[in-house]
Amino acid sequence: METVDIKNISFNEKGLVPAIVQDARSGEILMMAYMNQESLQKTIETGETWFFSRSRQKLWHKGEESAHFQHVKKIFVDCDADTLVVQVIPDGPAIRIIPPASSEALQSGKTGKKQEALRSFILFLKKSKIAAPIRRISPTPITCRAKAKTRSTRRSAKKPLK
Repeated sequence: METVDIKNISFNEKGLVPAIVQDARSGEILMMAYMNQESLQKTIETGETWFFSRSRQKLWHKGEESAHFQHVKKIFVDCDADTLVVQVIPDGPAIRIIPPASSEALQSGKTGKKQEALRSFILFLKKSKIAAPIRRISPTPITCRAKAKTRSTRRSAKKPLK
C-alpha cells in the first residue's frame, strides 16, 4: 500500500482532514468522511479505512457493522496537504455521496456539507487542469510543482500596480 507521512498532513482546527474515498478499480467516488491523526494512523497500520465520526466523537472502522471493509491501495494528499484521496478495493457498497441522479445538484450548488466538500475538491481539480470527470478523480498524484507553476503564471500575467 502506498501511503503518506502523517507529519505532513494539515489537520484543521478540530484536528480533522477530509478523506475522499475512491474505488481503485473503477475510479468511482464512494464516500467522503473525516480522519483525525489516530484514524489515519490506524488506516496506514491496518490497510483498511478508519474514520472519525464527528457526531459520535469516536473512531469508526468502515465495515465493522456491514462487513463491507475497504482495503487501502494508495493514499494521496493534495498540494495544501489538507485533503486526502484514499483509493480502496471495497468488499461491498459504501456510502455513496454522488448517486447518478445527484450530479445535477453538484452542478447547481444545491448540496449538503459532504457533497459541498467534494464539489470544492472537484473544482480544485478542474482549475488545476487535471482531467477529472464528475465521478472520477485522476489516479495520478497532484504535484505541488504544477500548482506553483499555475500560480506564478497568473502572477506574471497581472499588470503591476501604479
